[in-house]
Amino acid sequence: MGEAADLLTQSLEDWPGKTRERNEILYYSGRYCLNCGCDTELVYGDKIYPHRSDLFHKTFYICPECKAYVGCHQDGRAFGTIAGPALRKARSRAHAAFDPLWENKNFFSNRRKAYQWLAKKMRLPTQLTHIGMFDIPECLLVETFCKQLKGEENNDKQDR
Repeated sequence: MGEAADLLTQSLEDWPGKTRERNEILYYSGRYCLNCGCDTELVYGDKIYPHRSDLFHKTFYICPECKAYVGCHQDGRAFGTIAGPALRKARSRAHAAFDPLWENKNFFSNRRKAYQWLAKKMRLPTQLTHIGMFDIPECLLVETFCKQLKGEENNDKQDR
């Protein structure tokens, strides 16, 4: 990942052309929109959520063309990939199904263990298993796996 990390620290102007490798790196960093094929802009929350003053100080990458966006950590790293309304809704539903599995400690003692389970179920490397990186079909899989796990738990309780 050393070379990829080095590329992320360079400014966009330093890069000669749009290569597939560059676009992939930027896509996973929130700095490139695969929907439109253009670089994103870093903006504050008031541009995306003008009615939510509690988000004004937060940062987001937004596509200037299609207006898809992703929120950022305090250090500027994107929470995931750029997402339009349908994908944001799918990710929200996936989180609603997945997060209680570790937040309530009913199924997993912590978030890391929950994501390890999900990685195994989805047959993905753990480092690529993050709902913020998933597309709509992957989000639907998350919901399905979580429902299955909850169903197995309910069946086990009924058998006792």
